[in-house]
Amino acid sequence: MADLVTWKDYASQQDPNGMAARVIDILAEQNDILDDMFVIPGNKEYGLQTTQLASEPVVSIRGINQGATSTKGTHKQLIANAALFTALGLVDKELVNAAEDKAGFRANQNRPFIGAMGKKLAHELFYGDTATNVQSFYGLSHFYNATATADYGSYVFKAGGSDTDNRSLWLIDWGEESVCGFYPKNTVVGLDHKDYGEELVKLDDGSYWPAYRDLFEWRAGIAVRNHKKVVRCANIDKSSLATIGSGSDTSPNLLNIMIDMIESVSDLSPRARFYCGRSVRTAFIKKAIGKDNVFLTMQELTNKRVTPSFMGIPIRLCDVLDTDEALIT
Repeated sequence: MADLVTWKDYASQQDPNGMAARVIDILAEQNDILDDMFVIPGNKEYGLQTTQLASEPVVSIRGINQGATSTKGTHKQLIANAALFTALGLVDKELVNAAEDKAGFRANQNRPFIGAMGKKLAHELFYGDTATNVQSFYGLSHFYNATATADYGSYVFKAGGSDTDNRSLWLIDWGEESVCGFYPKNTVVGLDHKDYGEELVKLDDGSYWPAYRDLFEWRAGIAVRNHKKVVRCANIDKSSLATIGSGSDTSPNLLNIMIDMIESVSDLSPRARFYCGRSVRTAFIKKAIGKDNVFLTMQELTNKRVTPSFMGIPIRLCDVLDTDEALIT
């Protein structure tokens, strides 16, 4: 019962006037991938099936009075699965009744769930692995995890880091036929909150207590429908980024690598975005100050937020990417 709301929790959320305090969420993260992700409904109960062309028919050049051999193209199907992200809030009726501002007290209880759900989904989009949690799905790192793998390996670049505090930079070209998020068939898109109101909760000893219950659910997955539309730059040594602007700058030449990343994607769409953690994006902003970096600029997006941009592609922030990563070979 340690995770239930107590009188101590109640007291910690009250202003001196007895009203619900305005809680400052110092644990909040910024994960722009949740705003940018192109989302479509799945075509399976809990997944999205993609049919790809695996091989083309053979075309011959026929001469007069000569025949041609019949050929055909072949196809393969990929299935991406979704996960059900769930959180349950429970607070004793007596605590709610004691609050001067009942609605404000309940809102303070529920608000942290929204941020936590977004943070969890953003993490799984990059790092999800069913080997770690069978109920999750494969995130992007599962596919783009080495330079030698078939298909995906050609879209993994290395920035020279060899330590244990490596970071990654991602280029994702969103679209229905390239890379997209999805929600399961016959469900709703986005975060779903249901207020169950007051109900009796049964304890293990068979007794009951009155409580207010809130359920938060988010059904989501990510599908790489065209592996040529995602590029990863791995092995960015975080420690070296701190040397930018000094006389002994040992940071990798990320701008050259980003050019390679852009050029590796054919027919890049306006929905393309770079994604990185705060430490990497700070490095880009420092480089943008330099007069000679004319392709690294600051631009304003439609939501009025100013963000660094390289060759017209916004560099978006994902705090979940400020995670120590193992060395990619």
